[in-house]
Amino acid sequence: MTRYVVQRKLTIEEFEEAKARGSEIHGSLNEVEETYWRHLLSREKDFQTLYGNDLEFSSFGSKETCSNQWNLRRLSKLSGGLLKYTSYDIPGVVRPYSYVGSQFSTFCWHVEDDLLYSINYLHDGSSKVWYAVPGDRFEQFEGIYQSTFPRLSKHHGIEKKTSMMDPSILVEAGIPVCKLEQKSREFVVTFPKAYHAGFNCGINYAEAVNFADDSWLSFGEAAYLRNKANKIVPTIPFVQTVIRAADSFWSGDLNKRFQALSSVTRRECRARSEFRLKFHNVRRSSKRDWFQSSLCYCDNCKEFLYLSVVRIKRSVHKAQDVFLCLDCAIKDKDKPCLKIEYFEQFSDNALRMKVMTLRKLIAVYRTYKFKI
Repeated sequence: MTRYVVQRKLTIEEFEEAKARGSEIHGSLNEVEETYWRHLLSREKDFQTLYGNDLEFSSFGSKETCSNQWNLRRLSKLSGGLLKYTSYDIPGVVRPYSYVGSQFSTFCWHVEDDLLYSINYLHDGSSKVWYAVPGDRFEQFEGIYQSTFPRLSKHHGIEKKTSMMDPSILVEAGIPVCKLEQKSREFVVTFPKAYHAGFNCGINYAEAVNFADDSWLSFGEAAYLRNKANKIVPTIPFVQTVIRAADSFWSGDLNKRFQALSSVTRRECRARSEFRLKFHNVRRSSKRDWFQSSLCYCDNCKEFLYLSVVRIKRSVHKAQDVFLCLDCAIKDKDKPCLKIEYFEQFSDNALRMKVMTLRKLIAVYRTYKFKI
């Protein structure tokens, strides 16, 4: 099944009135689920439903419940969380999105942006039915999706969240599928690389947000490299998050932060060495006046530019300047240009010093724990 979306603006009252004019299916959970799939897999006619999704408001209070650690509005800011190290208050990721569902409104198969964790809270109303696949079957799931929806996977990709696949197809292929019913006032947590989908059994109200702790860093790096290779704009500035988390010495898993920082530093220093070799006449700029944007992506691979930026002037018009990461600038070497400028957030030595400092802190921490 492919989902087609027609956007309409409705108040909550108008939403409920519109659904009241329809006819909901009542019965046990199994009966509702069977009806859902029968409608979905039927080729006789399309069926329509209403779904208010990605709404930028929250029913969790900002002050009166600030001491509650289950408050989704403050989840990303809790101790041990990594999203507090990003510079951007991203709706739906750092701040919760709300969802008003109706019977058979569907959230299609997907993983979270940048392979983040997610948490969904059902405030009130009818149940949600969830289907989920373990993260270790990530590649196998994508292979089956591509063979089931070859045209969609070629032109849109599964990240568009437009396709609903019968879980029985996955089970027949040997992929385990977890099914659960989320009732009112219950939380559901999804894990990195775990594809999930589902539908609403009736009118309900939920909200969800992403989060990440140090266990996410290896998944975050995989998502960062995958986004870069496929030219997908990332949601989280992964490198910036790693650098800032590594500078925070008093919380989190320092070993995982050290591994992520070491990997980022090795990759960056290797790219810088190759860049300097091929652009030996280009000097590093000590000023960042020409780079005013606080949120800049590589014009080619869409990587968030943080540790280093290359600006290529192809004409006298500033609007035509091209901003590239080091890897893309190296590949772009033979194209004509008027001027090339290069900026580093930190020197090579400063990056290596961050790695060394974290290594020493881990050694001190281990000794301290041993003595206790």
